[in-house]
Amino acid sequence: MFLRLKPKGRGKNFYSQFKLSNQENINLFPLLKKFAKKYKIYPMLDCSFLPIFYYNRPKRKFLGFFGLGGCVGGNYFVEIDFRGRVRSCSFCQGFTGEAREIDKLWSDAPHFLSFREWTKNAPLPCRNCEFLENCKGGCHALTQELTGDFYQPDPECPFVIEFRKKKIKTF
Repeated sequence: MFLRLKPKGRGKNFYSQFKLSNQENINLFPLLKKFAKKYKIYPMLDCSFLPIFYYNRPKRKFLGFFGLGGCVGGNYFVEIDFRGRVRSCSFCQGFTGEAREIDKLWSDAPHFLSFREWTKNAPLPCRNCEFLENCKGGCHALTQELTGDFYQPDPECPFVIEFRKKKIKTF
């Protein structure tokens, strides 16, 4: 299982030193594909890698076979911490309530809805991205840590990086 380093917990102290560069992110998908073919294994991937992998425009069939989709926090899984508090993702900020109330929280807790409905109001460049419904804007926990705004696109997505460079050049 390949997990993307996130700036949380101990990772926050060395994130900038050990995170992958944009070029390393872009090269990762072809490298894993080559590795999988050579050793006849199928690596499992953290959903936070998806915006990075989509940059390589993988075939839809490949994505479906591996069940590769964006963040499913608050949709298919939640975290319950040792105090019984619930949240959409173990890396995100804030909690939505107590585990014993999950049946009441599941349908309409703002914390869960922010994950589930992110694509409805996606900002550029995500709003116009062909992979929006699959990617879901990348890792929102990582985005919140790096930008302070949960609702921004994943700042390490190569599409986002390109978009911002083009935008800067036009001014």
